[in-house]
Amino acid sequence: MISGMTSWAPLILSQAAEPIAADSSITPMPWALLAIDQVIGGLAVTIVVMAGLWWLARDRRDPLGRAPLRPNRFREDALALTVLLYLMAFLVISGAVKLLAGDAKGILASLLVGSGAQIAGAAACLVVAASRFDGGIRPFCFGAAGAKKHFTTAFIVVLVIIAAGLCPVVLDLTVNAVRHFAPDHVFETHPTIEALQDKTQPIGIIVALWVGAAVIAPIAEELFFRGLLQTFLVNVLGRRWAAIGVASVLFALAHWAYPHQLPALVLLAVLLGYAYERTGSLMPPIVIHAIFNLKTLIWNALDGLPV
Repeated sequence: MISGMTSWAPLILSQAAEPIAADSSITPMPWALLAIDQVIGGLAVTIVVMAGLWWLARDRRDPLGRAPLRPNRFREDALALTVLLYLMAFLVISGAVKLLAGDAKGILASLLVGSGAQIAGAAACLVVAASRFDGGIRPFCFGAAGAKKHFTTAFIVVLVIIAAGLCPVVLDLTVNAVRHFAPDHVFETHPTIEALQDKTQPIGIIVALWVGAAVIAPIAEELFFRGLLQTFLVNVLGRRWAAIGVASVLFALAHWAYPHQLPALVLLAVLLGYAYERTGSLMPPIVIHAIFNLKTLIWNALDGLPV
């Protein structure tokens, strides 16, 4: 539930060793942060390789074969209604901000419009789920009460490590490819990162930026892209992995303002989609998404400290 102008998430920082552009958000990190990222990347690769070998050594069953079902009546109109309410909220809040503050284009205006529209979109997802999901909002968000829970803290930690370790690597590969074929390309700075790098921002704006990126965006985006869209695609396609793939591509394309991030976003979305299908609960993807964004915010803050 985002637009190119008000997107808060996901936020990805590169491990690039050299600067790309003077006004780019992809810049060298302090050696300590880079070292930590390399350790996380190593752990992620180790986990993926071990998981692959374990799967090959076993009976090679589909890991989603025993995933819990999510009985629902989601149709195209449910998606259309949710998107329509999000866009209406975006337009209404934008108009209200412009009416009250004139031609406001500052960070406060973006905060109000972006976060307000995302909250409205999340509310629309819950309204749809209340009437179209068997059992209503609770099983939609937390999974069916009688379903076996396949997630633990360790499950979430493993997926966080994979996401935090591999997504920046994929981003680096994409950035290097772009630099090779288009050396003069200027990489757009994410508005949240750009705003946080402004040392004159009031503390209230900084807190709101962190809350928007680490709380509001993960909840709103997971409610829509995993809870509503991916569930709808499972209904239509009849195959969980196909639904994850299509939903992941659409999730990445929704962040069209940062095309160099699209492959990394697809990978992140696949992990989030797998977590949702595997558990039947939106809590794991929301937590993973939030930690992923929070890690980027922390790295950005530490990167800006004097050394």
